Parts: sequence; C-alpha cells; structure tokens
Amino acid sequence: MKKTLITGGFILCVLIAATLTSTARQLEYVNSIYWTDINDLKLRGDYAYCCFGSGLVIYDMTTLSFPLISSRIFIQGSNKHIELHENYAYMFGKDDMLRVIDITSPINPRIVGELPLNCEVYNIRIRGNYIFAAAGELGLAIIDISDPEQPEVLTLYDTDGITGAVDIQDDYVFIAEKQTQPSMPSFQVLDITDILNPYAIGAITDQIISACDLIVEGDIAYLADQTAGFTTIKLTNLSQPEVLAQISSSSSPHNLHFNDPYVFMDKDNEWLQVYDVTDPASPQLAGDFLPEKPIMDFDLTGSQLFTAGAFEGISILDIYDVDYIFQLTEIDRRGAITSSFMVDDVLYVGESQQGLMVHDLSDQGNPNQIGFSFTPYQHSFTELNENSIFLLQDDQIGEIYLPDPTTPLDPMYYYFQQNYSDACINLPYLFLTKPEGGLDIYLRHNFVALQYLRSYEWTSQTGNVEIENGRAYIAQYPNICIFDISDPTDSVLLGSYEPANQVQKLWVKDSYVYSSGHDATSNQVSIYDCADPENPVFVDDIAFEGSVLDITFHENLAIFAVLEAGIIIYDCANPENPIPVDQYRTPGIINEIAIFNDYLYLADNSSLVILRFSPTGIENIDNLPEEYRLSQNYPNPFNAATTISYSLPEQSKICIEVFDILGRKVQTLFEGEQPAGIHSLTWNADSFSSGIYFYKLSAADIIRTEKMLLIK
Repeated sequence: MKKTLITGGFILCVLIAATLTSTARQLEYVNSIYWTDINDLKLRGDYAYCCFGSGLVIYDMTTLSFPLISSRIFIQGSNKHIELHENYAYMFGKDDMLRVIDITSPINPRIVGELPLNCEVYNIRIRGNYIFAAAGELGLAIIDISDPEQPEVLTLYDTDGITGAVDIQDDYVFIAEKQTQPSMPSFQVLDITDILNPYAIGAITDQIISACDLIVEGDIAYLADQTAGFTTIKLTNLSQPEVLAQISSSSSPHNLHFNDPYVFMDKDNEWLQVYDVTDPASPQLAGDFLPEKPIMDFDLTGSQLFTAGAFEGISILDIYDVDYIFQLTEIDRRGAITSSFMVDDVLYVGESQQGLMVHDLSDQGNPNQIGFSFTPYQHSFTELNENSIFLLQDDQIGEIYLPDPTTPLDPMYYYFQQNYSDACINLPYLFLTKPEGGLDIYLRHNFVALQYLRSYEWTSQTGNVEIENGRAYIAQYPNICIFDISDPTDSVLLGSYEPANQVQKLWVKDSYVYSSGHDATSNQVSIYDCADPENPVFVDDIAFEGSVLDITFHENLAIFAVLEAGIIIYDCANPENPIPVDQYRTPGIINEIAIFNDYLYLADNSSLVILRFSPTGIENIDNLPEEYRLSQNYPNPFNAATTISYSLPEQSKICIEVFDILGRKVQTLFEGEQPAGIHSLTWNADSFSSGIYFYKLSAADIIRTEKMLLIK
C-alpha cells in the first residue's frame, strides 16, 4: 500500500493558500451571550476547562455545589475538543483550526497561536514538544509545539482512510480509522524514532470499523469503535497486533477513560458504562448509569466524573462505587439558541428549553434582559407579527402576546389535527404548510380564537411559504407556486414553475425568489425574477460550501446562513450579479438573524453572537470601476464550487481561464464581450481533483492571475 509523507515546504504552501480571503473584513465580533453546546472538558486542580462551541469557559470547582466562572474567551469556529499540556490548552474541531491558549492564569486565558489544518481533527495526544493528531482525511498530523505561539506541521502520514483516533507510547504511535476501504489497514502501529519519517510496523485490517477514541496502557490498546463496540487489542508483538475482544452490545461508544482496573466509556452518548479489564480478553461490565444529560465527552478526578452534555450543560457524578453511580450536581442547564427577532430597539431571543428572553438594546453590544416568557416545549420561534410572537411545534402553534416587552404573557396554544412544516403569519391570516403536501389558511380573530378558512391540496412535499405584496410563494416540491392571496378565501394560482434545483425552501425579496434544493443542490441558491409570475426568469446561481439554512435581507444585502460555514453576505442590489462581501464562521448552526443599525444578532445554537457590520468595503455598482481587477475567489479554500469576481472599467472582450499547478489549462469559464462594471461567475470543480489552481483574466492588454485551493 502506498504511503505519502508530506513535510515542511509543501504544507506551508497549502496553509498559506488556505488563509487567503476575498475582501477586507467588514464583520467584527462584539459579544456572545447565552452560551450552550459544551462538547468536551478537562480537569486540572480546582478548575474545569470546558470546550464550548463558542469557545473556552474555565470554571472554579473549589465548591462543587456552587461552581464559579473564572473566565471565558470567545473562539470563532466550531470547537469540539480540548487537551491540556503544561500551561496551554489546545482546542480543535470542525473549524479546521488548532488554537493554542495560554492558561497560566485561569482568570486571564489568552489565544497565543493558531494553525489551520484544512481538515476535521477528531483526537490528539501530546508528548513533549509534539502533538499527534488524528486528522481525518489528512491521516496522522505531527505538529511541533516547541514554540506554542507558532505551531508548525512537521509531517503528514497518509493512512488512505479517515483517521479518527490516536495514542502514543514510547517511540510508537497507534492510529485507528473512522472509515477506510476494504482490505486497507484500520489500525496501525507506527515507529516514530525519526519524527519526520514515521513508518508502519504492524496493522490490523477490517476488524476496526469506526474508531472514535483510543487508549494504550502497557501492552493493551482499548478502542471505542462506534460500530463494532468496545474493543481490546493485544500489543505484545507490535508487528502483529491482535484483537482480543469486541463487545458488540456496547456499540456506539465515543469516548474512553482508563482508571485501573476500569475503562469508563459512553454508549450512544447516553449511557455511562464501566468495564472491568482485569482480563482484557474478557472485559466484564462492572456498572452503568443513565445520566439526565447526554455525554459528549467526560473526564474524571478521584471519585468524581464530569460529563459534557452538549446543550444540556455539565453533570458531576460520584463514581466511588461503580456499582452505585449517582449524580452529585449539574451546571448550566440550557438549550440551543433557536431564534432572534427585532422590533424597534427590542431584541427577542428564543431558547429551546427555557423560553423567550426580551432585551433592551440601548447598548447594542450588550443586550440587557428586561423580560421573559416560559415556553415548555422545544419550539421553532416562527415569526413576530404586530404584538405577538408565534411558535410552531408539529401539531400546535403558540402565540406570545407582547402588550409590554418587559412583561410578555405566557404562550397560548392552538392545537390542530395534523402536523405542519412551516407557518407564515400575515395577520389576521395564518398560512400553514403540510409536510406531506398542501396549505391550510386560518383567520385569527383574537389572541385565543382561530377560524379555519380553506385548504389547498397537492400530493408533493411542501417546504415553506413566503408572503410579499399580496402574493404567497410556496415551495411545493419540485415546483415554486405563486398565488394571489389578496383575498385569502378565494386565492388564485398565478404561476407554477420547476427550478433546476427542485426547490425545498425559498425566500422572497422584491419579487425575486431565492430557492435552495434537495440534497446535492441544497448548497446552491438559484435566483428567479418573478415580477411576471406566469413567466419567471432565471437570473443567477450562487454556490456555497454547505447547505443554505436561511436568508435574511437588509437593504441591498442578502445574508446567507450556511451550514458549517457561518454567515456569508452578498450585495444583491442587482440580483443578476450578486457580489460577495464578507463571511464570518460562527460556532454553531445559525437558526435566525436579527439586524439593528450596524449590528447583527445571530441565533446560532451555541450562543447569541453579536457582530458589528461596517459596510465600507462594498463597491457601489452604480460607479464604474477605475481599473481592471480580479478578486480572490470565494470561498477559498472551496469544495466543489467557488465564485470568481472581476471588474471592468470599460466594455471589453475578455477571457477567464483556469490552470492547474503545472500551468496546463483545464477549463475556459468565459470568453466574449462584457460591459463595464463588476461581474462574477461560478467555477464548478466537481470533476477536478484536490489541489492548487490558478485563474486568469485576460482583457485588452492586461492579464490578472490569482491562486485558489480545491479541497475534497
């Protein structure tokens, strides 16, 4: 089997390319409140170092029943794991970035180093001046941290799979795969005597299926295999590692902790299980416990075990007697931040397990809570209309009346005979879409009374409905249907058409419909001019790295909430030529965006993130460019598709071409004449392999070239 070792120079080249951005930053982090989504924690002394989606929180646990927050530091991205070594915390996860945090003072942690890795890191171990990272598609990454402020990748060892777990003992590294090809090694022993040239001396094929965590103690490896279950491996002969036991009844373990003679592990992120491994060939279940919170990860000290419970907070368990495990206390029970609404200078924030929080925005960067309404269900906070907020949950819709923002009433619920997938409120009417197909219209008489008016029936799946200027735009898979609802009791179908991406969800702005599709097309938004609903006109596509979850419009801007990419802003003053403006990677999944003056309030599951937006860099498309310019592609790096923007000071005959790293032309994206102005196009690189590419603009007597990085 071929192995690839990549060192210094090439990695530096890739990392430099990976950090390129398209424009000057216009989004600035201001604050973050209502933190939730804790994914990992580590204990040291009297402190718990907790990895939240939003960053690092350090708790003083001197008094377990009354923990205090010593400090908190926001970290952009999606943070999943934390490890401690000497006076530093190392945080990493799905945001493709390793961050080094100086924790010499728990009350004043400081980010001192960063290293982009262009992959998801699942697991790391630290020894001396080196990090050994299970770096997913990159395999094993060995990182030099002799200078924590300037971490550097020394070596990448390609495992031909997706590496999910790593541990180290003496001069050997043990790695296991989350996913690999049949007949390829799923568990390997590497000799790292020469740190720059690790090589395999032993392997197991096929028996390891989906590794999540790995601990090596003496001549035994303990493995959490999500599919095959808790696994023990004999390492007496490193050239021939041997599976001793696989306990399939413990399938879906994710995390392990060894505390002789026990191995603690989770099952399905729900159960805590304890195995006696006195005989590694025959582990025995010694105890189990079902906590009130899920177990994303855990750590233990003495007789206490701390669990990170995602949106449920932290549980502290007493494990002195593994036959009788019980919960001592819990910290920060809070659910996901699901919505944000704005009325004048009042901000409403929805939280899935507590309710609706009302804030005064006199100080825009520091919202002051002035009101609260408890909601007992995990609602989607659907819409704010007039003096009410509406909440949709399957077969019920709640209404919170807001006569005074400081004293919102508890919700009143209306119950239906079926589930609904979306609600659009245009008082006094409610438009409710049925997931299996169709639309029901209700008339709201008052705070406690709804009257059924009529239904529209069809057999295809229905996504959502948007209303603008007396028209209802409905995502009726695979079509977009447009109704005249000026009289909701006698609505008229104005037009129906099928976009190329087979619509799943849509948004409307000034008679332009922005639609996203199913599955493979969910990361592409198609724009249609529907001024004439009988003859909609396609105007453009915008491609993204992930699925588009929501779009918020503000003046000429379209703010896209993109799965695992954060928010991406386009200037859509001319929807036929959307121009990328800026991007901000948020910790969690963005559910909704509120805008007040120059501030964005992002309900992104992990917290409410507050950004200041200074649109100084947006080009006025009414003014002609003064020179030929080729902008950095966006996003960069990219997967599958990217947008290239360029400026022409006069009408010109141009050519846009793409070349590989060897200078060979691989595609001509456009050749022809275009008017003066700012233009953009999309390169779909589905059929091309990962690597560095160059794109060139040729116009008149000028040539402009930029570099981009495709990662699959």
